[in-house]
Amino acid sequence: KWALAYHGRADAYKEQKRYKKALEDYSNAIKLSPKDPFKYYARAITYIDQGGYTPAMEDLTKAISLKKDYEDFYLRRAHCYMQTYKYRLALTDFQKIKKTDTRFWQAQAFYELHDYNTAYGLFKELSKENPADTQVLLYLGKINHNKEFYDEAISYYSRILNLEPDNSQALRERAKA
Repeated sequence: KWALAYHGRADAYKEQKRYKKALEDYSNAIKLSPKDPFKYYARAITYIDQGGYTPAMEDLTKAISLKKDYEDFYLRRAHCYMQTYKYRLALTDFQKIKKTDTRFWQAQAFYELHDYNTAYGLFKELSKENPADTQVLLYLGKINHNKEFYDEAISYYSRILNLEPDNSQALRERAKA
């Protein structure tokens, strides 16, 4: 009946990728210590490791209700929202995060919501900071392609290919443009 022992054993099971056992022990730890947000958080991470984003979101929401000022809870839940196509909810969580740079994820969410102008602005900022970031360049190319600015899109895809000549995604996108 000691929550910390269950939590510790669950951590060990998780490291061994014995997720079912880890989840059982995290659940027991939560039963014994239901007001500890980090128990819910640990179980949520285990769910995430298995692609279980819905139960992870539930646990992260509970953790947030117990400790509203812990940014990593919001960051992980935003990640779950992104994985389940809930981009507006992800953006709401990203706004609560101050210590971690979430601009790439925010830009990605705006892109998925077809808010290309906002996404473009964020990706442009990121591109200025790191002109060789091929992921950022890829999104800039896709945005221009979607807005039917084909020459600009081709230019971004070509910049990627100058950095990574074998980048098949950039080759494919440039061919489409």
